Amino acid sequence: PAKLLLFFDLCKSRHGFCGTFGMKKMILVLFALMSALLVSGREYVDLNQPSPATDSLVQAILRASGETVAMPCSYMSVDQFGQPVRLSGKVYFPKKGGAERIILQAHYTVLSNKEVPSECDMAESTLRFKNYILVQPDYLGYGISKDREHPYLACEVTSRNMVDMLFAASEFVHKMALSPRSDSIVIVGYSQGAHAALATLRLLETEHPEVPIKQCYLGGGPYDVARTYDKTIGDDNVGLPFTVPFLIQGTSCAYNLNLDLEYFLKPKALQRARKYVFTKEHTAADVQLLGRMGSSHKVSNQMTRQGMDKTQPETKRLYEGLVRSSIVHVSETDTILGDWTPRTPIFVMHSRQDAAVSFENAESLQLMLERKGVSARYDFGNYGGHISTLMRFLSVLDKEL
Repeated sequence: PAKLLLFFDLCKSRHGFCGTFGMKKMILVLFALMSALLVSGREYVDLNQPSPATDSLVQAILRASGETVAMPCSYMSVDQFGQPVRLSGKVYFPKKGGAERIILQAHYTVLSNKEVPSECDMAESTLRFKNYILVQPDYLGYGISKDREHPYLACEVTSRNMVDMLFAASEFVHKMALSPRSDSIVIVGYSQGAHAALATLRLLETEHPEVPIKQCYLGGGPYDVARTYDKTIGDDNVGLPFTVPFLIQGTSCAYNLNLDLEYFLKPKALQRARKYVFTKEHTAADVQLLGRMGSSHKVSNQMTRQGMDKTQPETKRLYEGLVRSSIVHVSETDTILGDWTPRTPIFVMHSRQDAAVSFENAESLQLMLERKGVSARYDFGNYGGHISTLMRFLSVLDKEL
């Protein structure tokens, strides 16, 4: 509660979001964030079952729900190696039907399993009150797959998982006679979720052009992971210290690199990471606000000299993984835009003051879109930090959706 009050006071005093976003909506978001502190046993509805309307768990959830149903669920997808895996998430839908359309929402970075959609209400869950079917996947390595490592920012497998849940949820609501009025979907994501949302848009447009997409909303995303690494190392500064070990481990997991964490991280930093970052027991807020990875934002206090040197073979392997995770990559010597030209209307928000996800990511994305002749809407400004901009992003969604 103390952390939530601090967060509320920051938004109110520095950026006036209680006025622009609305006190009632602010309280809903705060309760959504606070619910991440609650842990409970979880039963998942199987989205792939042939007759969900007669399923006892589905019926129990419907009886216990109000006008909007919040349903933890599972579905079949594949892992980063292409092997079958059961994943989880949550679907919100109006009990009596009549939803406008499906919103597919990718979530921001979490560390604890109790922060994922199937276990709590995310900040974007307030969209469920606007008569939409809201589909929120847990990322691989969380929820029902929490015993596995999370392939952090691995756009290929994450987008595949997102699309698989979209299809499973669409089929589920069809079988329940709750299909939305419109076939077109909206894709939404902030922070890591924006990276996943853009990757999902790319996958749908390139492999499933039959899926109509009305809009894609992106906020504060690390679209250019490799450029972010270059800036972080060059400035010797990182906004969220826990992201350093999380990214190294997640990239190694994503591409089966078997990187030696002792090569990249100094002993004390690795010890803290193993205790607070990799266990999935501590929330991102706890790790950040309580300084679990130390009080310094200097990368050199965490990483070894060779781990920061891209000329070293082991570090080069890590960097190649980061380039692979980048949806677009811009550097002094290289610009990778890929063959994809987006067709969907795209909205991009980013604060120039964002220390957690640097503004260079938005610049890289804008460069790609402009070079390909894509007309997108941009909202760039001095909006404060990463969380403050999330509140502004939610305000845009509230007005436009």
